[in-house]
Amino acid sequence: MNYKKDGFDGQRAIVIPKSIIHKFCVFNNIINKAYITDLGYYPNAQFHYRKRPLGTDQNILIYCIEGKGRVTIDKSNYTVVPGDFFIIPCNVSHYYKSDENDPWTIYWCHFKGEQADAKLHLMRFRHHFKAMHELTKPPKIYLSEGYHLNKFVNFLFAKNTFKSFDRKPKKK
Repeated sequence: MNYKKDGFDGQRAIVIPKSIIHKFCVFNNIINKAYITDLGYYPNAQFHYRKRPLGTDQNILIYCIEGKGRVTIDKSNYTVVPGDFFIIPCNVSHYYKSDENDPWTIYWCHFKGEQADAKLHLMRFRHHFKAMHELTKPPKIYLSEGYHLNKFVNFLFAKNTFKSFDRKPKKK
């Protein structure tokens, strides 16, 4: 297979240059605790594959809206289906790939900061760190069931962060 990390028809991505992040985020007391470094949209991402045995220095959130995929995070395996999202903490071994027969369409973002890292560390050790298959009900049901606030906030973050990518680019 010709696996690839990007280059999908219709993909969109914003990657903030490291020089900009260093100049405007790292030392800015207002945002340096949690900030986005990259975000994107990969439609019908056939043969999408990433393997990072040592992880990366950024946290990663991936939200699947169509198709299927697989993710392995620190030796735990998950199947990803529409409506699922997962978060990979920085410096954690992982790999993920799109299903060859039913490739996923995903929104993704990378984010950093000591507050983001601490929150993910806390979630992980409370066993909230997993593929979130149960996040497919309407928000009203989550609240009426007393659904864990961390999962609900993460669901809303994923859904709203990527909402602007749903719009088609204007033709010139």
